Amino acid sequence: MSIEQRRDQLLDAALAIVVSDGHAAVTMGSVAARADVTRPVVYGVFADRAALLAALLDRESAAAAKQAADVVSGDVDAVLGADLPVFVERFLRAVHEAPARWFCIVMPVTGMPAEFHAARDAVRNRIVERIAAAVRRRARDADAQLVAEMIVGMLEWAARTTLAQPDDYPPERFAAAFAPVAALLEAVDA
Repeated sequence: MSIEQRRDQLLDAALAIVVSDGHAAVTMGSVAARADVTRPVVYGVFADRAALLAALLDRESAAAAKQAADVVSGDVDAVLGADLPVFVERFLRAVHEAPARWFCIVMPVTGMPAEFHAARDAVRNRIVERIAAAVRRRARDADAQLVAEMIVGMLEWAARTTLAQPDDYPPERFAAAFAPVAALLEAVDA
């Protein structure tokens, strides 16, 4: 196994532990056990727990930012109109593609360090600002920041719901539910 593959294997194990048992449960020994390797293998890739957790934060925050950017790519104004159901479905499909990552972002996880919250908030703030800018262009009288926060809040709620009950709340169901909201947003432009 290459060093990059081993690194990913160990980070995947650490992420699984964070989701199942919380941040504090991530130790070099627990990662080794989850990855079915010895502790020296873990120490061969990461100097210590702090380095492992820093690498996990870097990897997951970068991947979440990329997924979010891919979902919001293109015309954000269209997302606030007729394309909203498509956007919602694409976002929730991204959540389904990486449930452990998004679980850490939208669900409460015990013992998460301040650095994690700062990275998560930075990604969230970039998304809110992009949506707020689109709201300002579409409806000059609207409180764009508040509207953007409400939209992101709805998406976070949808992600939590679909993660908790994926069979009852698949992405298509949310997309269909957002269709009337899209119609209302389109009416704002009329």
